[in-house]
Amino acid sequence: MEVWPVMRNILFILVFLVSGFFIVKKMFVKPPPPPTIVEPPPPPPPVLNAQDEAKILASCRDINGDVRWEAVRLLDGLSSPQALPMLFERLHKDEEVTVRLKVIQLLATKKGHDVAKNLVIALKDQANPPEIRKEVLDALGKVGDFTVGPDVTDCLKDTDETVRLQAIQTINELNNQREIQVRQLEEDRIRAEEARKAAEGKKKGL
Repeated sequence: MEVWPVMRNILFILVFLVSGFFIVKKMFVKPPPPPTIVEPPPPPPPVLNAQDEAKILASCRDINGDVRWEAVRLLDGLSSPQALPMLFERLHKDEEVTVRLKVIQLLATKKGHDVAKNLVIALKDQANPPEIRKEVLDALGKVGDFTVGPDVTDCLKDTDETVRLQAIQTINELNNQREIQVRQLEEDRIRAEEARKAAEGKKKGL
């Protein structure tokens, strides 16, 4: 009759000891090592140093037009701070029309008032042939500086019909860009107004 209580106590003690063993074992288990931090590789060194860039700048004034253009294009591709000033210099001073046309086409991919200002200077230069004036007008439409409107409309009196046609197209391009910006501003205003009303509605519901 007394065997069962004794066995029960023994079982209880065994369960307690086994449980205690696993608890203690868990307490002394080593935590996993922290994950290895892999440092990103360093960026590659620059292709050109300051001395090399000075050589490229000198090549922008080479006697060969192809060399001048490729040097200017390289400076731009390297995002050199000298790229824009050199583009402006070649725009106004290069002896070859083909080089200047390529420079204008590259400037058409840029933004900023300085770009538009230099293009307008070239536009007003009476020594420039019609193909230069026409290309400048096209570039002004792509740059998208609305302050050049009066300078563009002055070209409606140009003696060359291709220049006059391009002036009309550039005015149209600038106007289209302005309408897009106006619509975008209006959409932004509507979204901001809706967000304000929604926020006020939440406050009233509290």
